[in-house]
Formats: sequence, structure tokens, C-alpha cells
Amino acid sequence: MNEAFAEQIVKRKQKPSDMILKVLIVILAIILMSASLILNIVGVILAVLIMWGAYRLYTNLNVEFEYSLSVGEIEIDKIYHKSRRKKIINFDVKKIQIMAPVFSKQYDKELSDYNKVFDFTKGHISDDTYGIIVVVDKEKYKILIDPNEKFLNTIKTHIARKVMEK
Repeated sequence: MNEAFAEQIVKRKQKPSDMILKVLIVILAIILMSASLILNIVGVILAVLIMWGAYRLYTNLNVEFEYSLSVGEIEIDKIYHKSRRKKIINFDVKKIQIMAPVFSKQYDKELSDYNKVFDFTKGHISDDTYGIIVVVDKEKYKILIDPNEKFLNTIKTHIARKVMEK
């Protein structure tokens, strides 16, 4: 058994819509807090809850993905505001059917056979983006990632024939 280990963090780039949403969250929070302060003690409690909710929404827009490969399993976590982590998916490397660059016309057919797609990229698909077709719990997924050279080479140590080059 190959005990190779690799991990990588990919920061999702902010979209213009994220900036607009952040401004709207702040404006809406200020308006709702001002309105709730009219209601005495209930208003103060409501204002605190609004501030907390606005903070959570605002920080949820700062996202990073962590890819890790350990003991033959790939795990992808979503990290919010560099402080909260949520496990998104994990699967055995041996269950990967194919891993290929998404812009490679040679593997279009293989990369288009899936039920659901997960996008764990920097926010846009580039020449460095790979598609992984994997079956997890009887569902066929297409997972999009932006692996660095080390992560890609570590996966190759497990399933060299299923990892296609650019």
C-alpha cells in the first residue's frame, strides 16, 4: 500500500457579485439594527442577533478549499474565513474512473458522464483545472479541482493510469 501524503489549499477568488453582496449585507444589517433598537430590550436582543447573522453571512463569502490525500483517500474541505472548516466530500482514490484536464478535447466523452458536479476551483476554470470522475455512494460525480504539481504527482503514485496529462 502506498502511504503518500499531500495537501493543498486553494483560495476561491472573490467575484464582483460577492462584493455587491457584502455591501448589501452591511447596509441591510445597519437598517435592521436601527429599526430594532426602537423596540427596547427586545430590540437590543434582535440587534445583536442581526449583527451575528450579518457577520456569519459576510465571512461565509471568504472561502478556501483544502485538498488532502492521505492513506489512499482524498478529502476536500471548505474553509470559511480561515477559521471554520466543513468537510465536503471524501473518497477512495481507487474509485476514480478518470482524472483529466477539463480543456482536453481528448477526454470530453469521459468527463461528460456524471450525475452531479462539484466545483472546488479558484472560482474560474483554467488550463490547470482537472476533472475527476468518481463514484461515491452509488452516485457518479464530476469534481473540479486546481491541483498543484505535488498534489497531482501524489495522486499519480496511486492511480497513474487513470491520471491523464495535458
